[in-house]
Amino acid sequence: MGEQKLEFGYVHEKRKYDNNRATTILQDRKSDALSAGLSMKVAPNTAMTFDLDLQKINYDVAALDSTELRGLVGVRWEATFQTAGFAKAGWQKKNMSSAGLSDASGASWELGVDWKPLSYSSFQLSTSRDFGESDGVGSYQDTRSLGLAWNHDWTDVLGTRLSLDKSRIEYGGSTRRDRNRSFGIDVEYRAPPWLLFGATISHSRRDSNQAGLDYKDNQFGVQVGINM
Repeated sequence: MGEQKLEFGYVHEKRKYDNNRATTILQDRKSDALSAGLSMKVAPNTAMTFDLDLQKINYDVAALDSTELRGLVGVRWEATFQTAGFAKAGWQKKNMSSAGLSDASGASWELGVDWKPLSYSSFQLSTSRDFGESDGVGSYQDTRSLGLAWNHDWTDVLGTRLSLDKSRIEYGGSTRRDRNRSFGIDVEYRAPPWLLFGATISHSRRDSNQAGLDYKDNQFGVQVGINM
């Protein structure tokens, strides 16, 4: 067995909203999260990973307190100069404290792959499934997501990024189901050695099975950066 690394973590978070208090007060909450991770090198460029996460979430007003437990087993690799990534899969369970709310459990995963066929061009693929907190509908969110991005440097000073993201969200305790899609193009011009110009165009869309919740959104942005 090769090199081993053991890591522990703790995060305390408190969230309180300032606007629209008539509704956002129901989302005020505190959380305490513990994590443990073990990485074991099994080959020169490959390591097995084991992750265990425990989180306790307490709401100030809403009866949505819960405890989450997630365990993942995976592998992290750097097969060649061109390919690197990680893949983790396991199980997650969310126990709701209120007797009137149903618990949730199911498969959980994280995947990220970076493929670089050329020194100036790379592709990133990512997918995950995780439970999240309610945004005002249902008792929790069950989100499956998929993302693909392409980064390309056309010259030493001009680069672009194309990204495509899809997600499906189910709301625990509710019949609502959403499908979200977004597409973006980023252009960056680096005027050496200290000036940067950029532009972004993005389109997003939500299709919901609940009437009145579908939407489309288009955004355009520009940026100027200075490296000191």
